Amino acid sequence: MNSFRVVWMAIAVVFFVNPAVSRESATIRVTVGPGRLDWPHAPVVVRLDSILSRKGWKSPLGASLIRVREPGTGNLVSSRAGWSHSGECPGLLLFSKTGPGRREYVITVTSGEATPPGERIPVVGCGEPLTHGVTGIVSGIDGSFNSHLAVADWDGDGDLDFFIAQGQGGGANWTMHGLLYYENVGTSRSPLMSKPRRLFESTSSPQVADWNGDGFLDILQGGLLYRNLGPEGAFSFAPPDSLAGLPRMSALVDWNGDGLIDIVQSESTGGGDPSPSIWSKNSSESPYTTEGVWRGYTSHGRIIVHRNSGSASHPRFSATPETLRAGAEWLDVPGGGVPAFGDMDGDGDDDLLVGTTHDLFYFENAGTRVAPVYRRGAPLDIGLEEVYVRPSVADVNGDGMPDVLIAQENGDVKLVENLGRPAGEDKPRFGAPSRVQQRDPLIDAGSVGAFDVADVNADGRPDIVASNSYGEVWQWLSASRDCSWVFGTGTRVQAGGKLIRIFAGASGSIQGPGEARYGYGAPEIADWDGDGVPDLILADVWGKHTLFRGLGVDSRQTGVSAGLELSEGQPLRFRNPRDAVKPAWNWWNPVGGELVTQWRTRGEVLDRNGDGEVDYVTIDHEGYLALTTGIRTQAGRVLGPLERVFLTETGESLRLTPGTCGRSGRYKIALADWDGDGDVDLIRGVATPSGNTMHTPSEETGCAFLFENIGNNRFAFRGEMVPDSTVQLAGHSSCPQPFDFDNDGKLDLLIGAEDGHIYAFHRSYLEKDLPRVQVTQVRITH
Repeated sequence: MNSFRVVWMAIAVVFFVNPAVSRESATIRVTVGPGRLDWPHAPVVVRLDSILSRKGWKSPLGASLIRVREPGTGNLVSSRAGWSHSGECPGLLLFSKTGPGRREYVITVTSGEATPPGERIPVVGCGEPLTHGVTGIVSGIDGSFNSHLAVADWDGDGDLDFFIAQGQGGGANWTMHGLLYYENVGTSRSPLMSKPRRLFESTSSPQVADWNGDGFLDILQGGLLYRNLGPEGAFSFAPPDSLAGLPRMSALVDWNGDGLIDIVQSESTGGGDPSPSIWSKNSSESPYTTEGVWRGYTSHGRIIVHRNSGSASHPRFSATPETLRAGAEWLDVPGGGVPAFGDMDGDGDDDLLVGTTHDLFYFENAGTRVAPVYRRGAPLDIGLEEVYVRPSVADVNGDGMPDVLIAQENGDVKLVENLGRPAGEDKPRFGAPSRVQQRDPLIDAGSVGAFDVADVNADGRPDIVASNSYGEVWQWLSASRDCSWVFGTGTRVQAGGKLIRIFAGASGSIQGPGEARYGYGAPEIADWDGDGVPDLILADVWGKHTLFRGLGVDSRQTGVSAGLELSEGQPLRFRNPRDAVKPAWNWWNPVGGELVTQWRTRGEVLDRNGDGEVDYVTIDHEGYLALTTGIRTQAGRVLGPLERVFLTETGESLRLTPGTCGRSGRYKIALADWDGDGDVDLIRGVATPSGNTMHTPSEETGCAFLFENIGNNRFAFRGEMVPDSTVQLAGHSSCPQPFDFDNDGKLDLLIGAEDGHIYAFHRSYLEKDLPRVQVTQVRITH
């Protein structure tokens, strides 16, 4: 047996087999002393897994109740599991120190007991993602990026569980990723998913099926077969077998009704960017005509079936695949799409659904179960606004009709209920997409999330406002009068009575019409018009900066605030329309003196010149950091011309990115006095696709870069702020936000990441000055 198989079997025994063990309890006493500085609320890290395993502990810590108390007072200290490259790490206990000096704590661990609802989950600051701050919250699934879904009743309890492959995007490795298992802890008619359990590292599309006919569901992913050894509901696998030589699997289904699993594969036949002979992403030329017509070409695709000519226990697939047709033409959907099969119209044969970048196509089977023949298809009119529609078919609500589950780019899962086919109609009707719910999710803004922290419900506590690649705006409002960082469920923000959603449309993204449903929002919350009510400035995919004025209606009339109440958006405009500029590659021109910069940036509002009026700082049309002064007029605040007042150490204008077209912009900036010397420093996010090598030898990776203000508007590059070089939160871009979340007078750092989650870093962690932890006693009772 080779070494790989030995290691894998050891992993399977430790992590996937759930042996029955007797109830255990443990008591651990620790003393926590200051680091170089005596941070009163510094993160305390206790490695429970190594401490307990040395004493013979057998039970899974993820299924144990863990409590931390101060021995003198008996006060409960809020704690939480740590975070690692593999996601949540129950063996790593985090809590915040409860004051200066040396402190003692008693940690108790009780196996087989769940944490009850209503328990506080603290913000500690060792790179863990923000939660809602309390257990028992139910909201949408906290996904990651570019998700793929497989559905099966893994534990045999009669309801459907989820296997979701969550991607990384741009090399982000500290974000949620891998194959995650979400157990359905609801019912067959009302699904509710548990917190996810990570199974494998791979982010490839998963398939779950009984591959070898032994009665147990297996997992196929990333070119490997994980053969289930049983029993039902356990995660005990044989060493993975290679599937090399088999076709890529877009779906596994008994396509022709012979009782055997067939492989269905989608293929893209090209399309996308203009030819390299006429355009490059590194050029400053536009990939559009002057009329806004894309110079690229439409992508096409086909769907093919590899029939199983073997048996249930020994599948074998035909070397000559069959290309599916719709009517007389071969079935062509943009980019190939993601296929799924089910008897959607209730006539006894399996119809075909294909999800594409923007649509869900329905192809009725006009043939039979054993000889499918598909009619010409069309997209379903069900109000989809998702990006990368990846369908799975299953009877989710137990009414006997197969429904559609949609995985998508932002990691969320939507349920589209099948309402049946009314008499006389040619296709079934479907309900509007709704979010599948999860217990105790993280705060999740959606993929490529950007955010701001501000008190928008006037309760004196921080709230979170975020946008994402879809161009939506979400808010999480503080929900506790007793403590900060406890939030209610996220809600979409409206303006003028309509949900905010920015669309690129066919010609708004520099990366082409394939991004028609993208918005790439980046919010800034500030009182722009000086009326005492928070406003929203939203930068976007177009490079526009839209002001949504705060109305404050609820709090003024009823004393109760629903958070942001906004008027319809209006562009930030220059006082003199001739000051308007644009990136050289934009095919369109600014209208009415509107501010247009490089795309996907986030600006910052502050009184930069000390005149008592707020100004706006942003990356300009050529990648330089620029100031535009705010000028109060009777018609509202307008902008002065863009000025490149920010300089490098050598006195040159501070350019943050030399990138053009799709490599331009992207950066989210924050300005704050990070080093406490009385002037404002610059913190910039990281964007791997920028190709920027101004400060790194190759394409940049990491989390956030610091530029120190050394006086006279000169800024010196100080490098990555997160000291662990293996932690990478940036993919397409990261969003840093300095904020003193423990109220100790020192700014800490929150970073919005590729997966839409917000990660917390305490100042003592960033300065590599965590307190010293000494274990003084360990006692285990079996």
